[in-house]
Amino acid sequence: METWINQKVAQLSALVEAEDAEPWVRQCALISGLPLADIQFVAESLNSAPAGIGTIESWSAWILNLLETRSAMTEAMLRAGSRAALTGAPEELDDWVTSGSMLVQHLRVLLPPWLRGESLLKIQQVGITRKLAKNADKKLTFARKFMLRVVPDLAYLFSLPGMVIEQRAALGSADPLPADHPLRVLGRCVELGVDSAEKIERLEASPSLSRRDVRSRS
Repeated sequence: METWINQKVAQLSALVEAEDAEPWVRQCALISGLPLADIQFVAESLNSAPAGIGTIESWSAWILNLLETRSAMTEAMLRAGSRAALTGAPEELDDWVTSGSMLVQHLRVLLPPWLRGESLLKIQQVGITRKLAKNADKKLTFARKFMLRVVPDLAYLFSLPGMVIEQRAALGSADPLPADHPLRVLGRCVELGVDSAEKIERLEASPSLSRRDVRSRS
């Protein structure tokens, strides 16, 4: 925990001293807790992103590619408990032995079924295939930790590109996202485990529905 706190204090100190950074870059860094260089990297990557609105699936894949290029962002945004849950490692806050690149590789196979609304049993099976979970675990421990610990961090991480665009529009000279752009809801889709804004609306309109209910009615 002390290591994590020291890292955040150093980031905030650098942010305060970076008076030459554009206001929207500073604001994004302040909100996300990421270094200014990471925010600028995301912004530059968005400038060369594929044309067209795209889908939740395509933007999720794009962000994973982005994270693989700058894997330290994954390490910075996933809390220690989330990293441990994702790798099946002991939950020791200062024992982060899995590289960001390997975490991204795990996410490439875990995130798609989660966004499709697959069951926890399916997530557990994926974990077993990746040697992250035990076949004998009938309590689905890995899948439950993925849902309760990893997913909230991922939701925040995957909302970052949309936040960069919106802050750049509000405090800079860029255009805002179109109303129907997937980046507006990508973080929320990851949080709920769905792959469209329409499914978010259904879940929020009928809290008794499950992710699988929404998937079966699509």
